[in-house]
Amino acid sequence: MAATGIKFLKGLNSATGLVSFSTLIGMLIRGNCKPSRSFQSYVHMMVYFDCAAFVVAFTVQFAEDSLSRCASEAFWLVASFFWSAKDAFKYGYLAFRCIRIMGFKSNIWNWAIHGAFTSSLVLYWLYMALSFNFS
Repeated sequence: MAATGIKFLKGLNSATGLVSFSTLIGMLIRGNCKPSRSFQSYVHMMVYFDCAAFVVAFTVQFAEDSLSRCASEAFWLVASFFWSAKDAFKYGYLAFRCIRIMGFKSNIWNWAIHGAFTSSLVLYWLYMALSFNFS
């Protein structure tokens, strides 16, 4: 019973990529898919990395029966790297929006945005180092 529930939640986790693909299609239709060197384009990068992670996770779910345990873990590791980048862009964008909402318009507050980005990435990689087992 618990294994079935875990497998269902695992499948539900990768199904969230469908929202990202819908967003990507909307961005392509509107012609708003080119990222720039601004904090507003963090949303674009978030969508791109989530779509890439979804493709890897979707592929490994289909091929999991034919892959060895180590190969399956390697694919999930690659998907997690994409998700870590997606989350880093997400928290960087959230920090950007919070700073702008508070009324701080100067570039002196960019350290907080980069700090949120970097701390999210480092914490996710630490989580990955502790959770993946290739032995």
